[in-house]
Amino acid sequence: MKAPSFAYAKPRTLAEALELLARHGEGARILAGGQSLIPSLNMRLSSPKLLVDITGLPGLAAISLQGGVLTIGGAHGTRRVRLADYLDPRAEESAIAAEYQWIKALRLWIVRYDDRFIAISAICTHLGCTPRYLGTEDKYKCPCHGSGYRGFASGWKVNATNFEGPAPRPMERFKLALADDGQMVVDKSATFRIDKLEFDKPGAYLPFA
Repeated sequence: MKAPSFAYAKPRTLAEALELLARHGEGARILAGGQSLIPSLNMRLSSPKLLVDITGLPGLAAISLQGGVLTIGGAHGTRRVRLADYLDPRAEESAIAAEYQWIKALRLWIVRYDDRFIAISAICTHLGCTPRYLGTEDKYKCPCHGSGYRGFASGWKVNATNFEGPAPRPMERFKLALADDGQMVVDKSATFRIDKLEFDKPGAYLPFA
C-alpha cells in the first residue's frame, strides 16, 4: 500500500508555517520527523492535503525554563535527548526521553509513546529523593530507600506506578500543553495523580501523531 498524494511545503520561518497551517486547517499536517506520520500515510490511516515540514525552523529546537514552566521546541529531535545524566551520554536514542541536563535541575522525565507524551515528576513519593531510571530492568528506582516504580513497557497508564519499597503512591505527572507556536509546554505547578485515575484528564498527556 502506498501513501495518498499530498502537497509539500517547507517554510523558512515559524510565521510562514503558522500561516500555512491556519490557511489549510484540518487538511494540513506537521512533519517534524515522521516516525509516526509516515507509516500512517503508507497505511492510508492519514490523508492530509498538505504536509508542512518544520524541521530546521529557527527556535523550534530550543528548551527553556521560565517561572517553573519548561518549554520544549516542537522540532527538538529524539537524537538530542537522553534518559538522564546517570546514563551513558553516548546513547543516541531512547524510548523514554529526557533532556540530558534536566533531570537534576527540573526533576522530570518526558516520556513518548506512539500516540502521546507524558511528563513524569522525578520525585519519589516516599521522602522526596530523585529516582533513577534503570533501563535493563525497565523501572525507576529510588537510591535512598529502595522504592521502585514501573517503567516504559508497563504502558502510559501505569508508567511510574509504585510496586516495591516504602513509596506510598505513584509519582505524579505534570501538565502538558501545546503552545500556539507549536512548542510543548510542561507546567510543573499543575499535577495529576494516576492512583486517582487522573491519567486521562485534559493536560495529563499531550497527543502525538
